[in-house]
Amino acid sequence: MPLFPAARFVIDAPAAPDEVRDRLSRAVGRRQPLSFRRPDAPFTGTVGTDSFDLRPVIAHRSSFIPIVRGSFATGIAGTRVEVRLRMLPAVAAFMALWLSLAAAFAIGMLVIAFRNPSRSWLPLIGIAFFAFGYLLMTFSFSFEARRIRRNLGLLLAGTPATELPRADLSWLTDLRLRNAEVPERRFNRLFLSVYGTSAVLTLLSWDRTVTACSNFQYDHRHAFSCPSGARIAGTWLLAAALVASGFASRLALHKRTRPLYPALVLVVATVGATAAWLLTHHPRWGIPR
Repeated sequence: MPLFPAARFVIDAPAAPDEVRDRLSRAVGRRQPLSFRRPDAPFTGTVGTDSFDLRPVIAHRSSFIPIVRGSFATGIAGTRVEVRLRMLPAVAAFMALWLSLAAAFAIGMLVIAFRNPSRSWLPLIGIAFFAFGYLLMTFSFSFEARRIRRNLGLLLAGTPATELPRADLSWLTDLRLRNAEVPERRFNRLFLSVYGTSAVLTLLSWDRTVTACSNFQYDHRHAFSCPSGARIAGTWLLAAALVASGFASRLALHKRTRPLYPALVLVVATVGATAAWLLTHHPRWGIPR
């Protein structure tokens, strides 16, 4: 299993290699070195006699947009196009550093937990950082790779470059929904209100959890208690549920999936209620020492 995501696929285009080259060339725009304006074409880069090296042009920002490299030659029923997708070298280097530091941190915390069983939850932090970076890299690359494969397939089949579908992720950050219908605006206001309250309660619960065991001298003459592993895991699960429900709410609004609206509000309210319970119950938990 490779550490960094990559993709390879083949497209059989029903056209001669010269026509395939022309279709790719017409889809490639030039980016001016001193201009921040995006080209109108779906790709930038170069197209050679039998190969190409492209960068997709997208409306949203994404560091995980793949480099598109490929070659084409005469096939059985037209032209056989082989495509390879790779991460940008600078992004791959940054993610290698991120994952290495997260793995080293997790190993260090594992050693501390082995020597001090009361802190058995510490490795979870390193594992969480590693998992977040790896999953973000993998899912973001896969999203862009699927879009590139679809657009290349359409382009090589004869679809004009101006008619290729463009990805628009502005709905992820659209919190006001000025032009939405009334049910969407009402749900959005209710959800964001409950979400904000639950986020504050979850943050306070997390802060109380991580600062509960502050006596590092381990003086047995003074009994104290540390958070249990279940409490630590529960706090992280609340935070994860809050983040996931936030993305789910944007997707539900984008797709107008109205049956999910009450469920999402209930999930966020449950997270807030659980965080409030953790804040107001059992001020001392864990195993007294």
